[in-house]
Amino acid sequence: MKAFYFFHLMMAWLLVPLLSQAQPSSGQPLMLSLNDAIRIGLKNSLDIQSQQLTVQIADNTTRKDRSQWLPQLDGTANLRYNTQLQSTVLPEGFFGSTTPQLVQFGTKFYNQLALDATQRIINPTLRRDIRIDQKTVESEREGLRQTEADTRLQISEAYYAALLRKQEVALAEKSLARSRNSLEATEAKLRLGTIQEDDLNRVKLDVQNADIKRRRAEKNLLLSYQKLAQVLNLSEQQPLNVTDSLTTATDEANEQADFVQLVSNRPEVRKALLDTELARLRYNRAAQGQSPTLSAYANYSTLYQRNNLDLFGRRAWTPFNYVGLQLNVPLFDRYATRFSKQEFALRQQVSTHNLEKQKRTAYYDLQSAQTDLQNARLNLQYARENYQLANQVYQVNQAKYRLGTLLYNDLLNIEKSLEEAETNLLTSTYDLLLAKVRWQKASNQF
Repeated sequence: MKAFYFFHLMMAWLLVPLLSQAQPSSGQPLMLSLNDAIRIGLKNSLDIQSQQLTVQIADNTTRKDRSQWLPQLDGTANLRYNTQLQSTVLPEGFFGSTTPQLVQFGTKFYNQLALDATQRIINPTLRRDIRIDQKTVESEREGLRQTEADTRLQISEAYYAALLRKQEVALAEKSLARSRNSLEATEAKLRLGTIQEDDLNRVKLDVQNADIKRRRAEKNLLLSYQKLAQVLNLSEQQPLNVTDSLTTATDEANEQADFVQLVSNRPEVRKALLDTELARLRYNRAAQGQSPTLSAYANYSTLYQRNNLDLFGRRAWTPFNYVGLQLNVPLFDRYATRFSKQEFALRQQVSTHNLEKQKRTAYYDLQSAQTDLQNARLNLQYARENYQLANQVYQVNQAKYRLGTLLYNDLLNIEKSLEEAETNLLTSTYDLLLAKVRWQKASNQF
């Protein structure tokens, strides 16, 4: 017994570290690059999963309709015991009788085993239904492409927003460090007697304000992580940490492209075009109405008819069989064809208008995304130049303040200009990355 407990104790001691490594702790942040976030988000997206199921449903409908061309086989068994046979009156003259007679036809046991086979030969309506099913599958697949592109954009926007908030925390910490450096220099001046206590209190107030700004930035970062977790369909209790950097992110987007070709390849436009073709196929199906159908059928049956139950007796079962063709010609459908034609003619117009709308929307998205990308590049260039100049000015005047040749108010104004330049540089970088991913979506580069 002791050996048994010792064995289980050793197994637990060995397995616990392995399990703890296989399942990361919820307190450990999940390190995410943009590619990691997109991969996880596409895998966890409920919208994508729902659209994938919709594609499977449409594909299953196609297979189901195609299977109707296969022969249908039905087996039936009819076991009947006649507790009382039906009586029939034979008029006089039958079998030489001079008076009407009451007779009973049949046996106590009437059992039948049958096998029926049916094969469609001509069915134009079914052929049209299969073509409609195939177009429906193509349309739903384009819808899946559209959902995936929308999800990629949402993930990229949420990820870059988290990067922006993370960088804002870093800027707030730099601002706090500058304020503390100014506080140290001011305290040194106070010890030398070159300034008054009020001047020191003003610097302390600026340090406190910088610390409040840092804490606010940290709160905004936490909110952005929660938003990213929601987009990725992760638990809000799972800590996240984005590993990319706005300052090192590259702009590789190429906005030189053929707009006409890009518009025609947009999943929204392709889906609208397929929906237009679907409306045309459905109109043609309605216009042709219910077409004649031709089917072949066959039957093989065997009967057991006796007054006593002897299923395996000699010649107990009597077989019979037959084959045939069945032609079905619809004659009057209560004006259903007329009403269906009117309905699908209107649906054709709706789908045509929707196609035109999607084309115009896609063209506008391309123009807007191209303009935003060009403007974002220019703004980033100006922001970099302004930041370099503001940083040089601050470094020079920081040294002057330590030497006592510059007033604190002047240094504070220069520091605010530097912070504004840093914020503009950060925002311009963020705007460029957003413009890039929006251009990629508009131009089918996702």
